[in-house]
Amino acid sequence: MSLPVSIDTMKSTINRRGGIARGNRFGVYINHPSRSMNSLLNFNPATLLSNLISGQGVNAGDFIQDPRDMFLLCQSCTMPGKRILTTEATHNHHNTKKPYSAATDEVTMTFLLTNDYYIKKYFDMWQEMIVDTRKEHYKTFYSSSTCGVFGAATASSYILNVNNDKKSFTENLKNSLNLATMTSSGIWQCRNGEGEAKQYALANASKCGVTAAYMAQHDSKAPIDMIEGELGFLKGYAEKIEYNELIKEENIHLINEISNKPWPACRHSHPVIGVSLYIKQKAAKKNVTFDEIEKIEIETYSTAIEFCDKKEPKNNIEGKFSLQHCCALSLIYGKIIDEYFNISYLEKIEVKNIINKIKIVENKKMSKNFPRNYSASINVKFKNGLSIKKINIHAKGDPENPMTEKEICDKSFNLIESKIDAKHDVNLLIEKILNSNEENDTSNIKWFDDLQKIINKKEY
Repeated sequence: MSLPVSIDTMKSTINRRGGIARGNRFGVYINHPSRSMNSLLNFNPATLLSNLISGQGVNAGDFIQDPRDMFLLCQSCTMPGKRILTTEATHNHHNTKKPYSAATDEVTMTFLLTNDYYIKKYFDMWQEMIVDTRKEHYKTFYSSSTCGVFGAATASSYILNVNNDKKSFTENLKNSLNLATMTSSGIWQCRNGEGEAKQYALANASKCGVTAAYMAQHDSKAPIDMIEGELGFLKGYAEKIEYNELIKEENIHLINEISNKPWPACRHSHPVIGVSLYIKQKAAKKNVTFDEIEKIEIETYSTAIEFCDKKEPKNNIEGKFSLQHCCALSLIYGKIIDEYFNISYLEKIEVKNIINKIKIVENKKMSKNFPRNYSASINVKFKNGLSIKKINIHAKGDPENPMTEKEICDKSFNLIESKIDAKHDVNLLIEKILNSNEENDTSNIKWFDDLQKIINKKEY
C-alpha cells in the first residue's frame, strides 16, 4: 500500500494546521466573565511553556492578574461529541426515525494539582463567584455610614428649607442628596480590633450630611443622577439593583420601622441588656444578690454570638461588643452608661466573677427570625435553687418595643453633658430638636447655629 502523498507533504499540512491535536498536557485559561481575554494574561506563553518543559515549574501568582482568573494544567480531556436527536415517524406505512435536533456532549477534564492544592482553591473560589456574582452591601460596607449620610442630608435640608417654596425646597433637597454621595463611605473592618473607627464613621456621616445641606442651600449643585447613574452610588455599592423597589408608591414611612439604641453598646447586645436589667429588678424583689449566682445561660441568635461573644474584652470597644460584659454590668449596676466600658470596669473582679459564670448558646428559632426580631433569653440560677428566667422577643428601641420620649431625652442628656458644661444649654438643645417640626416657628431653622454657639463654649 502506498501513501497518496509524500511524508514531507503530510508534515507540511500538519504544521500549517497547527500540529496534531492532543487530549492531554495542555493549558486551560479560565477568566472571570467581567474581564476580557485581552486583559487576562501578563506573561509570555512561549516562556511559560519553556519553563514547564525545562522543569522549572509554574507559579500561578506570576501570571494571574486577578484571583478570579485562572490557568490550569490539563492532564487529559475528552473532546465533546455531537449527537443527532431523532423521533419516531411513519412514512408510507413504515416506521422511521426523523432528526429534529442535535446535542453536544459535556467536556470532561482532569487537571494536575500541586501538593498545596493551590489551583483547586482558586478554581473553587472562581466557581463560587460565578454562581453568586451579586455583591451584598452589608457584607463589606457599614451601611449606617454609607447610607446614614443621606438621612443626615435629608433631615438637615428639611430644617434649613422648611419655610421655602415647594420648588426651592425640592431643588435644595435634591442637591443635598446628590452632594452627599461624594462622602458616602464606611467599611466593616472598623469592628475588628481596637479604636473608634465605627463611632467616627457615624459622626462623619452626620457631619457630611449637614455640610451637603448647607452647600445646597448656598447654590452648590451636583449631577442629577449621582445615586442611580452608571458610575453612581448604587453601582458602586451593589451589583444587583432593584430600581422598582426605590420608586414604588407605598404609604409606608420607613422611619417608623427603624430601631433606636437605648444603651451605648453594640445593637446585638441590647436584647441581652434588656433581659439582664429585668432580672436585676426581679432579683432585688426576691432579696437575692448576684454573688450567689451559680450559673447564667444566655440564648440568642447566631449573628449576635458571631459579633459579640467576647468573654475577655480588652478595651472599650470590645467591651461594647461583649454580651458577657454587658450582661454583667446590667446585673451589677442596674443600668448601662458609657463610663462602664472604661478599662477600670473591664478589670473589676465582681464583673469578671459574673462573666465566668455565663454560658452562651445559639437559639435556632431566634436565628431564623433575625433580623426581624432582635431576641434573647437569660436563665439565672442561684445557689439556693432559685431560678429567674426571662425572654425578650423585641429588644428595647425596636418599633414593637419603642423608647419613650423621656428615655430618648435622658440618653441624649447623658451623652451630651460630658461635652457641654452648662446643663441649661444641654436642655435647650434637646428642646429645640424635639420641637423642630412645629409649624410657623422660624426660629427652629436656626438650631444649627444655636448648636454651634453652644459647642463653641467648650474646647475639644
